Amino acid sequence: MSQKLAPVKFKHIFSWIFLSLVILPNMFPVYAQQITQQRWVTDPIIVEEVDKIVLTGSMICFLLLALAFIMGLYVVKSVGKGAINVTFISFTFGIFFTGLSRLFMYLTDINIYSLEEVTHHIWWHLLFYFSLLSFIWGGLRLKEISVKMEGVRLRDGLVWGSMVFLGVIIFVVAQPLEIVLGPALKGTIIETWGLYHFVAFALAAVAATYLFYIKTNWGKILNVSVTPILIFLLLMSLQHLWELLTESWKILSLESYIIERVELVIVLCALVFLNIAVVRIIQFIHLQAAPAKTGLLQT
Repeated sequence: MSQKLAPVKFKHIFSWIFLSLVILPNMFPVYAQQITQQRWVTDPIIVEEVDKIVLTGSMICFLLLALAFIMGLYVVKSVGKGAINVTFISFTFGIFFTGLSRLFMYLTDINIYSLEEVTHHIWWHLLFYFSLLSFIWGGLRLKEISVKMEGVRLRDGLVWGSMVFLGVIIFVVAQPLEIVLGPALKGTIIETWGLYHFVAFALAAVAATYLFYIKTNWGKILNVSVTPILIFLLLMSLQHLWELLTESWKILSLESYIIERVELVIVLCALVFLNIAVVRIIQFIHLQAAPAKTGLLQT
């Protein structure tokens, strides 16, 4: 008799949304009072409380990313030398680079890096692009192995290694290059039009569309996670569309605290779905490993 995976408990997702919308703001009474009264001031106390909100949200994001990454490594180890592992490795690199992009943002927020807004965005968005490219590469390889069962190749190592190398370079050169890049890029169309947001929005949408397009190649072990992975990518695309509409194009004229709050909710929800995807893969592995310890994860 076939065993079914436990259904996704979407109440957990709404718990995260509730946490972001209600609990976090009210942890800081001064900030909550300002929202209630629908006022926004430049009072240093208020600014400090908002910073606490952003910091708390960042810590939750880091926690979710760390959990997803650790579980991703567990999946890679459990699948072993199976050809499909090339996709799991690539998706785990995607999680890794998402974490690096958030880390770079955090280091700038705490003034480890002193950068212009435009260079700050360029650098962390580049790291995020590597994340999306990892998901796309995983999809490309998945489509290939559905035709010819070949695992990790030299070109896979070159792709992953190149992105890791460039990621490390970004952390090294960001500050030294600021003296040149900051003045050169400030006020250009890259900043005023939000080109970095647009590329991220489009690339995340392309990644989600492509993975949906090849969904027939996912197979049983990945099929259990296809929906939450697609939702994760679409929400990440939505995050950058939101930033385009509010910060760059200013089609929506909103106070900064509203923009940041909505963005935080979108990112938290995206990371919850990412964790759900990895958890469901692990559940599938355990169910398949129960009747037979070998041979079932190689297809």
